[in-house]
Formats: sequence, structure tokens, C-alpha cells
Amino acid sequence: MAVTVPLTVPDRLAKLGLKLRLEAPETPTTALLSWMLPAYGLVAVLALLAIYIGSRAVGNHMTRSLRELERLAGAIATDGFTGQRARVRGNDEVSALARGFNAMLDHIAAIQREREMRAAEEITIQRTLAERAEQARAEAESARNEEERSRQEAVMALMVAERANAAKTHFLAAASHDLRQPVQSLVLLTSALAIRLGDHPAASLVGSIE
Repeated sequence: MAVTVPLTVPDRLAKLGLKLRLEAPETPTTALLSWMLPAYGLVAVLALLAIYIGSRAVGNHMTRSLRELERLAGAIATDGFTGQRARVRGNDEVSALARGFNAMLDHIAAIQREREMRAAEEITIQRTLAERAEQARAEAESARNEEERSRQEAVMALMVAERANAAKTHFLAAASHDLRQPVQSLVLLTSALAIRLGDHPAASLVGSIE
């Protein structure tokens, strides 16, 4: 006589197709029953123990994976995303959750890269504008310096012209003074000579000298 009893196990162990099969002679004797029942009991206990150990292993696996996901999420929330990845250990529900978590991290990484590219472009634009503003300021400063040099040159030219005019005026005044005194002496001497000559024939020369 044989009896097959299906075992209720977690989904992770269901693929193994575990079954409990009990076999016994059709007409067991008393001696056979004396060792058969304890053997069947031992088999049943071992089966239950195997189910318990398998359940604990599955539970520990799921718990460990969930705790790793929890720690990873906490690290990202505290320190920010720096390329972390969740560990995928199999094809169960927790592994599917880890793959979904990784997909979310990939999306976050893509957004972060896009923001970094936009920030780099903005920095480049701002640097270009700053360089152009500095160039315009330098050109304006150069134009102001050139204008100041031109003004100073004009002032210097005016000062030189004024000094030249003053020198000319001083020269003419000095020359007029130096020439006036001998000319006046000549006039006096000519008058005295005309008086002395009187009706002398050379008196006509005195008019020419005057």
C-alpha cells in the first residue's frame, strides 16, 4: 500500500515538487508495524523540518534583500545619489523590486546628467558673457585713456602756443625798446645838424636823413 501526500511549501520551493510518499505492505505484521510507524513519523518530522528550514532560508533571503534596499534608500536620502546600485540575487519578488529600484536609479542618473549638462552650458554662457563684458570694459577704458591723452596733448599744445605768443610779444617789446632809443637819438642829432647847417647846400641831405 502506498500513499502520496502533497506538501504545502512556499512558492520558492514549489518548483521542486516535493511530495511525501508513504508505502507499507498490504498486510503488515505486528513486527513490521513496530518499526514502520516510527520510521514514518521520522520521515514526517524530517519533511516538516525541511519545510521549516526552507521557509526560514527564503524568509532570511527576502529580509536581507529588503534590508539592503532600505539601507541603500537611506544612504541616497542622506548623502545623495552617487551611482549606487541595488544587488539582484535571483528572480523572486524581492529581486524584481531590486530591478525596479535600479531602473528608478537609472532614471535619476539620467536626470542628474541632464542637469549637469545644462549647468555646464549655463556656466559656459555666463563665462562668455563675462568675457565679452570685460572686453567691452577694456575697450571703453582704452577709449577713455586715449581721449585723456588727446586732451592732455591739446592742453600741452595750447600751453606751448601761449608760451610762444608770450615769447613773441616779449621779443617785440624788447626790440621796440632797443630800437626806439637810438632812433630818437638820431632824430635829435638830425635836428641839431639842421640848425647848425642853416642855409648850407648840404641842408637838403638832413631832410633825406629825417
